[in-house]
Amino acid sequence: MNEIQGKFVLVNEPITAKMIFRSSDEQLFGECDGMGDSLQSAEIIVSTEQFGHGRISEKEIARLKDTGIKAIIARDFGRQFFRYAVNTGLPLFTAEIPATVNDNADIAISLTKGTIALGDEVFKTQAYPRFLRECITHGSLVAVARQMLGKS
Repeated sequence: MNEIQGKFVLVNEPITAKMIFRSSDEQLFGECDGMGDSLQSAEIIVSTEQFGHGRISEKEIARLKDTGIKAIIARDFGRQFFRYAVNTGLPLFTAEIPATVNDNADIAISLTKGTIALGDEVFKTQAYPRFLRECITHGSLVAVARQMLGKS
């Protein structure tokens, strides 16, 4: 996989790990005041702030990916969130996206070039090395390891 495309939802406030899943009913984005419904329907989440800081489990990240989230772009990510996202094959990108971009527009992220195209604007992010692109393509770090060992 070299490019991710989809519709995005813009978030202009920090999203902590606790806000992603409400522990009482495990509702996705249950703690996000007024944004939960739009975030649940997002393909790509673009946050102008921090994303995923605090305690979170790999299972919760996998559930986030299973809801249809293709990628998350934010100013920065929690260390644990980032690690588990790599393990589950959920691509994360750091970039400074202005709060003035049009919400719900088309977005294209190039994994090889390290660019994010939002309409006529292009933002720089990190390019993904081949191994991490394989994790995304195959769905997880474990799936890539199994393939490498011939245990598909």
